Amino acid sequence: MKTLLLDLVTNEKASFLKDATPISTYERIHEEPHSILLCTSSYLMESVEAPSFYEALQQRNIDAVLALMISSSFTFSYEAHTTVLSFLRFMDGLLLTKTQLLQLTNEQTLDEAIQKIFLTAPLKAVFIQDRDHVYFYDHQDLVQPKRLLQKDTLAQLSQYR
Repeated sequence: MKTLLLDLVTNEKASFLKDATPISTYERIHEEPHSILLCTSSYLMESVEAPSFYEALQQRNIDAVLALMISSSFTFSYEAHTTVLSFLRFMDGLLLTKTQLLQLTNEQTLDEAIQKIFLTAPLKAVFIQDRDHVYFYDHQDLVQPKRLLQKDTLAQLSQYR
């Protein structure tokens, strides 16, 4: 399964992305059906094509495992918060830091934030990133996260195909 990274400027340097193919327009997904499409937060906020991408998601015109990857340097303004929540309605996965998840959900603890994000969006998986590992929460088991190496993130995400 091929991984496509939807980003205006490929500035994501995570090690697990070394085999991802950078694309700058979501329409390239049609050239690679049955893929993983990782969309970056910067793409949602800065691309002039983001509204068209949102419309394509609404019409279910994208045949891929969809995940939103929030850069560790991303901050949640009001506009960013509402944009991310809008797009999450169509995503299978969410990758972000613990601090960002707490900000996004406006919760105080990780347990509360995990519960709320799965109630807010029909996600199948949430990946909490730290320096060396990823903590994976599945929509069917919100209590016990599974610890993964970063390099195993995409393989886990591909299970939602």
